[in-house]
Amino acid sequence: MVFLLLRYTKWNKYSFAALIGALEVNTRLKNLKVSFLTNVFQDIQQALDEEGFCIVAYSILSTQFLNVKEEVKKIREKFKDSVFLVAGGPHVTARPKQVLEAGFNVAVIGEGEKSFPELLYKTSEGEDWRNIPGIAFLESPDKLQLNPPEKIVNLNDFPPFSPKYGLFSPIEISRGCPFGCKMCQTSRIFGFKMRHRSIECIVKWVKIAVKRGYDKMWFISPNSFAYGSSSGRKPEPEKIEKLLKSISEVEGLKGIYFGTFPSEVRPEFVTKEVLDVVSKYVSNDRIIVGAQSGSQRILNIINRGHTVEDVFLAVDNLIDYGFVPD
Repeated sequence: MVFLLLRYTKWNKYSFAALIGALEVNTRLKNLKVSFLTNVFQDIQQALDEEGFCIVAYSILSTQFLNVKEEVKKIREKFKDSVFLVAGGPHVTARPKQVLEAGFNVAVIGEGEKSFPELLYKTSEGEDWRNIPGIAFLESPDKLQLNPPEKIVNLNDFPPFSPKYGLFSPIEISRGCPFGCKMCQTSRIFGFKMRHRSIECIVKWVKIAVKRGYDKMWFISPNSFAYGSSSGRKPEPEKIEKLLKSISEVEGLKGIYFGTFPSEVRPEFVTKEVLDVVSKYVSNDRIIVGAQSGSQRILNIINRGHTVEDVFLAVDNLIDYGFVPD
């Protein structure tokens, strides 16, 4: 038995919900015991007392890195190489060498649903993990080895959350973005082609959540109003309607929150045709519009792909339909 200890915080709970969901459906991880770090040093010591070795996993935002770096330094000082430290998340994908130099054994780059379980399997079985796609590690203090990801993830193949461990989160319905805005990491982490979880798959997980007592649903997407769009560059209202109508028919569901936290919508997607559909099904009265800037010069510099006028039009359309623009 090998312990996987998760450094679970409110800032990375959605990431871990999806990753632990991926572990649930991996039939090879039978010798892995998953738990959550509450008292970091005490919990690690307890795992080491039982097994002599454990894996500790972090998901790191840039705003967390300095604190994580200090904590990892203390873990290394106290437990040496008895702890195998794994890092993933946005900051890790952007700055893997910096994170590895802070004391981590390996960094998971980009999507983790395939590489993370494979890494855990090989580590727990004592096998060589260095050829796994989608990871990075230090060959030497000055040499970074970065294995590119092999394939993009099909969202239908993995749960959006973890029923087994009670980690429920908004359902990720789309991933990737074709726009590649310069201030945003989404396209660089998940690719420039937008992928969508199928309606059948989404409804399946909505039903599971409702059975566990979650009667309101939120969703994760780089641009909620792009759901179903083959290009990701223009809305397809008929596909949005099919999605929302199917979700609304789930027995016991009392609220659909779409185009609001934790996701937003691009302003040029806020058309009357889309709002005709959305207004029939959603419970939220606020829509978050990703305007990013009121300066056309700045929008051009960051490669945003829409105009200031698009923002004004989106606000007007939302007000016309009774929504509050955020």
